[in-house]
Amino acid sequence: MLKGSKIGKSVQDFSTSIFKGFPVTPNQITVISVILAMVGFVFSVRRDFWTAFVFFGLSVFCDLADGAIARAKNLVSKKGGFLDGISDRMVEFFMLGSLMFYAWPAFILPSTFWLVLILFFGSAMTTYISAYAFLKGLADKEESPGALARPERVSLVLAIVFCLAMNFVVPAVILVVLTALLSMGTAATRFIHFWLKEEKA
Repeated sequence: MLKGSKIGKSVQDFSTSIFKGFPVTPNQITVISVILAMVGFVFSVRRDFWTAFVFFGLSVFCDLADGAIARAKNLVSKKGGFLDGISDRMVEFFMLGSLMFYAWPAFILPSTFWLVLILFFGSAMTTYISAYAFLKGLADKEESPGALARPERVSLVLAIVFCLAMNFVVPAVILVVLTALLSMGTAATRFIHFWLKEEKA
C-alpha cells in the first residue's frame, strides 16, 4: 500500500515537519485539503489542468499531513477520524468529477459519464465494504485488502490530471480505464475477502 510504503511515510514525515510548528489543528488541515480540492475542481472546469494539478497535489499533501500531525501532537480523536474519512470522499469526488470536463473520446456511451461513474462507484465501494464489514463484526479492525486503496487511487487521478495538463491524451485515457477497472476490482476483492471470512459467535 502506498500509505504504508517508504515514499508514503517520507511524505508524511515531511508534511509533519512543515505543519508541526504552525498553530493549526489536524482538523483544520483536513478542511483545508477539501478547500484546495474544490479550487482544483474550479480550475478543471476552466480547463486549466496545470493549476488544477497543483491544487490537487497540495490537497493530497494536506491529506497525508493531518493524520501524521494528529499523532505527533497527540490530538488523535474519533471525531477527527470521522472528519478525515468524510473529507477523503469529498476530495476524491472533486478530483474524479474534474475529469468530466476533458473532452474524452467517446466509446459506446459518452465516456465523460460512465468512466467517471465507474471510478466514483469503485472508489466509494472500497471504503464502504471495509467499514460495513467492521460494523457487522466481520473484521476485528479496519482491513483494506485489494490493490487500489485510497492513496493509490488519488495518485492515479493526480497522474491523469498531469497527463491532461501535458496534453498526453492517450496515457490519460489508459490511466482512466486502468483506474476504473482497478477500483472495481478492489471493491470485488474486498467483498470476497469478507464474504469468505468465518462469522464469529
